[in-house]
Parts: sequence; C-alpha cells; structure tokens
Amino acid sequence: MSGLARSWGWFTQQVWRQGASQPQLADFLCPFTKELMKDPVTAEDNFNYERSSIEKWILVEKKGTSPQTGKRMGSTLQPNKDLKSAIDRYTAAHQDESGTERLEGVIEWPSHGLQDPETRTLSMGPAASGSASAGDAGDRPERPHKRPRRDWRLSTHAPVSSMAEAMSKFFLELDPMRDLLQEVLEGWTPPRIIVLGDESTGKSTILEQLANIPIFPRKRRFCTRLAVHVRLRRTPEVSQAFLSVYKMQDGKEVAEAAPKEIPQENGWLIVQEEMMRLSEENGVQGIVADKFLVVEIKHPAVPSIDLVDLPGIVGSPADKEKEISRIIDQQLAYDEARGCHDMFLAVVPASGDVRPSTNMAMRIVQNHMLEERTIGVFSKVDQCADSQVLRALVLNESTSDEDSPESLGRISLKSWVACMLKPPQEKHLVVHNFERLFVQHGNELEFFQQGDEHLKRLLEKDVAGMGCLAQHLEKAYCSYLQNTWKTAAMTKVLNKLDEKEFEFKQLGVVEEQKKTRLAKKEVEHRFKDSPKLPVGQLYSAFLSTILADFSAELRARLAELDGLSCSPGQLANSLQQARQDLENIFAEATGKVFSHFVPSLEKMLLAEITLDESVPATDGFIAKVVDTVRTRMRTKGQPRAVVRKVMRDTEFIQLCQYKDFTKQVMKACRELFEKAVQELKEKSRELLASLLKVDLGSPYLRGAVDKGEGLVTMSCDASGFADVAETMFAMTIPGASKLQALHQGATVGAECDEARAKARALKDELKQMCLARDGIKRALFTEEEFQDFQQSCLSA
Repeated sequence: MSGLARSWGWFTQQVWRQGASQPQLADFLCPFTKELMKDPVTAEDNFNYERSSIEKWILVEKKGTSPQTGKRMGSTLQPNKDLKSAIDRYTAAHQDESGTERLEGVIEWPSHGLQDPETRTLSMGPAASGSASAGDAGDRPERPHKRPRRDWRLSTHAPVSSMAEAMSKFFLELDPMRDLLQEVLEGWTPPRIIVLGDESTGKSTILEQLANIPIFPRKRRFCTRLAVHVRLRRTPEVSQAFLSVYKMQDGKEVAEAAPKEIPQENGWLIVQEEMMRLSEENGVQGIVADKFLVVEIKHPAVPSIDLVDLPGIVGSPADKEKEISRIIDQQLAYDEARGCHDMFLAVVPASGDVRPSTNMAMRIVQNHMLEERTIGVFSKVDQCADSQVLRALVLNESTSDEDSPESLGRISLKSWVACMLKPPQEKHLVVHNFERLFVQHGNELEFFQQGDEHLKRLLEKDVAGMGCLAQHLEKAYCSYLQNTWKTAAMTKVLNKLDEKEFEFKQLGVVEEQKKTRLAKKEVEHRFKDSPKLPVGQLYSAFLSTILADFSAELRARLAELDGLSCSPGQLANSLQQARQDLENIFAEATGKVFSHFVPSLEKMLLAEITLDESVPATDGFIAKVVDTVRTRMRTKGQPRAVVRKVMRDTEFIQLCQYKDFTKQVMKACRELFEKAVQELKEKSRELLASLLKVDLGSPYLRGAVDKGEGLVTMSCDASGFADVAETMFAMTIPGASKLQALHQGATVGAECDEARAKARALKDELKQMCLARDGIKRALFTEEEFQDFQQSCLSA
C-alpha cells in the first residue's frame, strides 16, 4: 500500500487494531461516532468531540446535558489544537507501510474528561523505549492507583478482537448488498447471535467486547431487564447509533416511536434509562417480556449481524422466572420460524467449582437441541478455582488425576472458549469507555499470556480471549453460509436472475440496429400462410364460413331460376327480382371480407409472444402468440428451463411495443383490404350482369320459348356460376404474400414509453441481481464450483 493515500476510515481502523496495546489512542475517537476526529473541540464538560457531532447534539437536538456524563452543560466549544496536531502526526506516521518506524519522537496531547490532569503521550520510532500510556515523557513516578505501563510498540498489531475483522472476508462482499439481498431473497437476514446465561454471568460485557461498542447497561446490581437487539449494520461513510422501543404486533415488529440517536461511547446511559422506564411501567418482577429494545449501529467497520442480549436466567422468584422463560421462548420460536439459522453463545461463569452440566443456560441448550449451533463461553476466568479443570472442560481433555471432561460436567457444544473481562479499576474508565474496551482487551491478553501452564495452553489452542471467540464465531458463520445459506441463496438469486432475463427478453425491446430487420421478419412470420398458422386458419375460416354461406345462398337462389316457366312479361319481373336478391347476397359476402380479416390480422400483429405454461410438463411448453393458435416453438418433454433458454436464445421483437410501426402496417393492411372490397364489388356487378343478360346470350342462364303455350322456360347453370363467384372471391382477397409485404415503406421507430420505462426498470433489476450473484460468488464460491452449480441449478 506504499505510495497510496489511505482513507480516514483506515486510520480509524488502525486505532481500533492498536487499542489493546495503546489504550490512550481512544482519545482520538469521537464519543458519538467511534471515528478518528478531524476537527476536535473541547466542550464545557471537558470532553473532546468531533465539532459537527457535538454541535448537532447542542444546537440541533437542543440537548443541555453532557453526552458523556448526563450532567448539565453549556454550549461553549473550544478548538483543541493540541489534540488535532497529535492526530495529524499519528496519521502522518501511517501514510505508508513503514508506519511509525519512519518517524521518531513522542506525540503529546492534553488529557480530557475525567482523566488525570497530565499530558498524554504516544512514543514513536526506534529510539522510543518508554511509556506508551498516560504520563509525561520524563521520569515522573507512577501514582499508586495507576495501571502498570505497557512497553508494547505502536507498530505491534494486537490480535483480532472483534467480529468486524474476523468476519471481514464475508461481510466485505455481502454487507454492501444487505438491502439488495433482502429484496432479492425476500427478507433475507444473516443469522443472529443470541446470548444465553444465568444472571450476572457477564453476557453483556462479552457482547460489547465482540461489537466494540459500550452500549449495554453497566451499573452494578443492574441486570438486563428485557431483550436488547443490537443490530450492527455496515454502512459506508456513516457512523451513528439509534435506540428504539419495539413490540410484536400480529407477528411483526412495530416501533413505538421514531428512533433517537445516541452517542456510542456512553449510549449505555440512555439504554439503561430506557430499560428502567420500561421495567417500571410494564415489568413483572422488573422483567419486560412484551417489548424489546433495538440499538441499531451504523458504521463502516462493523459486520451486518444481530446480537441479542437476553435477561439472565433465574430459578426464583417464580414470576420472574416465568417472564424470562417467555422472552427466551419468543426468541427460540422466531429462530425456528426462520429456519433455525441463529447462533447461540451460552455463557457459564468459571468462578468457583465450575460445572456446566448444572448451569441453567446449558439446560435450555440441551432441551432445545441447540448444541451444534452453540458456542460455550467460560466467563470470569480470573475467579476460576482450578485452571486444570477449566482446561479439561474447554479442550475436552482429562485432568492429571484422570478425571474425564464428562465427569467434570462438560457439555459437548460446537466449541468452548474462555475469557477474562474483569473491569479495570481506573476511575476515569467508567466514562472513557472506548479506552476501557482497549484496556480490558489488553488485560485479557496479559492474563492468559502470563497465566499458568493451563491458561497458556488455552491460548496456544486458540480458545482463550475475545479474539479467539470472534474467530470461532467467524467459523460458525462461515459454516452456516457454506452449509445452509449458500446453496439456497444462490439458487434463489440465479432463479430470479433467470426470471428477469426471461422477462426482459419477452419484453421484446431490441437494439436499434436490429429493429428494422427483426420487425420486418416478424411481420412476415406472423402473416405466413400455413394450415397450422393463424393466417392460414383465418383464410380457412373465411372459406368454410363466409364463402360457404355465400355459396349456399347463391346456389339456392339460382336454383329458383332453373326450370322457371312464365310469360315473357312475368319473366322480366322475375329476373329483376332475382337481380336484387343476388346483389344482396354478393353485397353481404363482400361486406364481411374486411371485418373478417382486418381485426384478426391486427390482433395477430399486436399479440404478445409469451410462454404458454398451461399445458402439463410432460407435454412440454409452448411459446405462442396470445389468443391465437400459432405455435411459436415447441420443445416436447423438455424441462421448463430448457424451453425458456430456447426462447431466450431466439431473436424476436414484440411488435406491440412499436406502436408507430404497427400503425403504419395496419394502415397499409386496411388500404389493401379496402381496395380488395372495391374490386369485389366491381367484379360482382360484372358477373351478375353476365348472368342476367339472357336476351344477349348469358353463359349461365338460358330461356326456351314454348310458342304454343306462350311461356318461357328457364334453365340455369347454378353450379357453374357459383363456382365462378367463389373463385372470384378467393382470388380477389389479398393473399398471404401481400400481407407479408405490408411492412414495406414502414419505419420501425422507437418503442412506446411504457415499454421503454419497463426496459429501464428491468435493466436496473438485472444489474442488482448480477451484483447479488457476483457478491455471493466472490464470498463463498470458487470459479469452478460456481460454474458447476450454475449449470446444475439452471438445468434443474
């Protein structure tokens, strides 16, 4: 990374990485945002803040109290130039990979808040060998209450201690797509981590260390009164915390009011205050089962995952035990409804004679068969009476006395981890909680590093400390993603992608350079004459109905003339009546030509090409023009995906999306048939005239005069005349070749506004689907594995 400018967020992460060895770096972080400060100011409470954050607190939200202590505070802010200079020197020292090794000296800045009134220092460079904690650069004697100074270098990287780093491999890919995946996968959420444990076992302390956020109540003898959902959301360039009160209503989470923003370093004060209020208003034995708190943390460097802290399990009094059981049952029911994907932490104190099999949290784990999804955590290891027993329980090893882990009360879970998070004694750390987190993590590392052989063995086996717990959670999460979520999620994404690709293809909006070719080809295809295609069937229907009825009426009327015998005067009247009748028969048939063909042809032209899935799968699927019987293609007995692929791979245009073009085609179509009708009228008159010219020698109608009787007897070739009339109609009606040429001279133009808007929307959806697919692929698949999976998924 040498030579590249590092982001401000990277420097913030560097502070959090180095905090265990350099806890005073917490002074560089804004209490509201957890971010490295750019414009630090000191407020009247003597604490430092990022200017924009504290101004919002004072001026916009009209808060008149200190966000750190809750006491009254004025609005005066003083720029802290010394702290800004220290931060600038720190970031300058980390501009490239050499870190502080390329700079020497000591960074100094004034203390603030409740810290001792002395200069805070940070040593840099090869020459530095002294303190890295609070204190002057000189040889000032240590105060009795102060912690021993650490001699760890700034360039030393502390072990991974948070889920943000442990789970970064997956969340760097999946977190930016959380909202997308929720939409694509219909409410997808990652698994929750639910913490179970008896009362006062240190559950909240463990959670705040995992999340690196001091958000849980910290007062002694104040236990968790209701479920607290901490929803970490990785959000680029945003760092905020919000508190809400929720209740379940008709199976849905309903917020009681709008969320309120809280500072991150001492937000626990507001959380505790809200918890006490709800407990007093709604609690049974102080426990609230019908509501829960939601703390949503938006930050660039947290994993998107939910942490759920539950009230500690108790055996008495009965009312309190009942309410806590209700809360736990609610969480387990929710987990079951979502497919049993949650992970559990079961916290067991290692103090005294530790025996997991007698622990109430373990009973819940066993009763609900949660062992394979539960990581056991031994808390308060500093109070453990026998570290060898602890080692046996964690590592599943027998003791030197050959006591088996089972005889010691071990419960087999996914894994076990030991931790030691004893609160530090420095008074200022009650309020300076970012520094307290750093100190606790550092103390835990020292505890196991400097412990006896059994504690060191735990450290060697990666089962000691919060960093190891984070790694175990990362493995559990990885296992969940790989074994449970990956296949289902990718299948859904690929199926939805296939649906959207097919929907876009079926929209029939094509590229500009293809429009003319495909539009003309489609007109020719739709108007192709074949007994099995719509146009062929339209012609057949004309012949079998309209022309057949015309022929029958015509022949019947002509039959009346055949054998007619009457006087010459009566003959003239009879022939005149026959003319009128025959003209009506011709006119009726001619009038039906336009109405029979033109509306049906327009329907064929504008019909949407779609996939007819109404037929059983055993008979295949048919893509056809809606409301016609024209088969577009048929792949008998093929899977649905194959049929869709064939249709996707076939070039076509939806003419209904190109209204200007179809209007031009139909205008030409109407003109063609109007001209045909006019020709039929003229030919009909000529044909009738030739029939009725008896005195000039009609080829179809002849008379024989009976001079004795004074009568004229007529003979009519009705069949011959009808055949000629039928042939005239059949030949005058425009044929399919003329219909196929209707596109000549028509310009395709642009698709309609509705189609254009839908195409844009589908392209956006396809883009999002591809992002989801590629993100899951990068996080969880190899290239070869993905190709095989995609093939099997789409051919299923």
